[in-house]
This record gives sequence, C-alpha cells and structure tokens, in this order.
Amino acid sequence: FESGGPLQKRSSAGRGRREWQGLRATREQTMAKAVASYMAQNPVPSQNKMLYTHPYLSESMNIDHFNGLRRRDLTMRNVSLLQPGDKVIWDNWFAVVETKTTLRSLLETPGLVREIDFSANEDGHEIKFVVLRKD
Repeated sequence: FESGGPLQKRSSAGRGRREWQGLRATREQTMAKAVASYMAQNPVPSQNKMLYTHPYLSESMNIDHFNGLRRRDLTMRNVSLLQPGDKVIWDNWFAVVETKTTLRSLLETPGLVREIDFSANEDGHEIKFVVLRKD
C-alpha cells in the first residue's frame, strides 16, 4: 500500500483513538443507526417482539438477528400475530424484496400505528425506514 491513500489512519485530536478515513458507513447504515437510537429511546418491552427484515438493524440494536424470542422477519403472517406493544420496522428494500411486505399493506392493517419515518437519498435512490406499533 502506498502511504497517503484513501485508507490512511489518522488520530482524532484530543481523543486518543484512531479513525479510518475512507471506511465510512453508508447512508443506509447511518439511518439504521438512527432507527436504533430511536428504538433505544422508545424501547419495546421485553415481553414484546419486533418485526423487521433489514439485517443491519440487528447489528445497530445489538440484537441476535436469529433470536425468535425478540425479533422475527417482517411478513404479513407475522404482522397478523402482533400483540399490543409489538413494533414493526419497515424498510423499502429488504422488507419489499425479501418478504414482499409493502408499506401500504402495513398501513392498511388495523391496529398498526405509524410512529416515525426516516428517509434520505443516496446516489439517487431513496432509503426509507418506518417504525410502526401495534395498539
């Protein structure tokens, strides 16, 4: 490697830790972290579940993606089994492509209330997350 390339290490002034230039989170990952922050401020009670499909949400929320006691895939079958207090995190890629779950179908589901939307554009593509809860 040549020195001075896009992945050179540099120190953060006054913090004593190292950061990597060039290894930045994607806009989608940054938004998933924002969703995780929102969920930390508005937690799901331990007896309740979350439905989502986007794998980076598990990473951002420090949840085992395969722990069926806490998280399940966002499918309309699982939506039909929601209990009051359960939450749904829909995204416009994994939910649609992997489980064929549209935002419209969720919004038409009785008892699901839209809490907050997160959206941005990256390279001309919309990135969207929507948090809903079962009342």
